[in-house]
Amino acid sequence: MYDRSVEFLVGLSCCKSVASSTFGEEWENNKESIYKFIEAAHLGIKGVALKDGKPVVDEYNLVEVENGGGLDYTNARGEYWLLKMPGTYELRLSI
Repeated sequence: MYDRSVEFLVGLSCCKSVASSTFGEEWENNKESIYKFIEAAHLGIKGVALKDGKPVVDEYNLVEVENGGGLDYTNARGEYWLLKMPGTYELRLSI
């Protein structure tokens, strides 16, 4: 089990059961949208919390975006993710 994992189902057609012979056509009709969806998963801020140049592990530390821009906690490996639109943000890590 992974921390903050997401599972989703992608449908290529409005029909629940699509004939296998139409799969190639449906893929061509929808692949650009699927690529954009996957690309959007990388929007935001992500990184590893460091202390003295080493990852802060086995602790759950608060990561906060200054000026009320959101907050999250690091995972057991010191990693964090915050969904944000492109821009410049100041972060504060509470250890």
